[in-house]
Amino acid sequence: MVDLAGVLHAELATCVASFTGSDAGPVAQRSADEVHDARVALRRIRSQLRTFRSVFDPRWRAQIRTEISWYESLLGGVRDCDVVTARLLADAERAEDSRVAAAITSLLALERAARLRPLGDAYGAPRHRALIDALEEMASCPPLRAGARRAAGPALLAHLERPWCDLRAGARAARAAPGPDALHRVRIRTKQLRDGATVAAPILGPALTDLAQACTALQGHLGRCRDADAAARWLDAQVADAAGLSAELADMAARERATSASLQASWWPRYELVARARKRSHIACP
Repeated sequence: MVDLAGVLHAELATCVASFTGSDAGPVAQRSADEVHDARVALRRIRSQLRTFRSVFDPRWRAQIRTEISWYESLLGGVRDCDVVTARLLADAERAEDSRVAAAITSLLALERAARLRPLGDAYGAPRHRALIDALEEMASCPPLRAGARRAAGPALLAHLERPWCDLRAGARAARAAPGPDALHRVRIRTKQLRDGATVAAPILGPALTDLAQACTALQGHLGRCRDADAAARWLDAQVADAAGLSAELADMAARERATSASLQASWWPRYELVARARKRSHIACP
């Protein structure tokens, strides 16, 4: 019998290996992909610790989530800069304006260097080493309660009820009072359901794969919305000091805001696809 403990052990070991493989080498030379992959691995660990909270030792779980959140926030500062850089350079290249591309490259390179400094200070320091040790111990032998010895199939379905209910509540709230922050909360809840469904799919079959794919589509849509909003806000902050490029940056900011607004207006059908996939998956809806 495949039990929940074995499924979670394999999932956590995979995530830890992905993190340690990406979080290696000189911080100043980290590529955007390496920063992204390390952050994704930590977020997935944190997501699973939340979804399956009842089968972990609560004191241990609270402590390691705190440490993961600390290091993830350092990675997130760099990642946010990388996302804005990629969006704005693509826009500047489409406009074929080398002055704008050069200005954006220069400003964001300085900002990225500033955001790398606290990550560099943390990397290899005692708190970081303690986090690595805790993650590797978790990958080897996660502190699971006896409830994790249940058959994986029913246990996985039961644990996915709460992520689905959280997403449903967040989606309804965001539809009633839309905005970037509300949609970002929906995105976070979508990721949690997707991560849980991805773990469950090998055990429970294609319906969970379909659910994970529907969540990925919704998450991507909401991610593009948030990225456009972040790019617009960054551009707004640069306009006053941009000298001869203020008009060009203001135009770019307007385009990013228009993109964000369009995405905010069109996310609900993707949520409905998630809701329909959830019904087919037989995840209960208390």
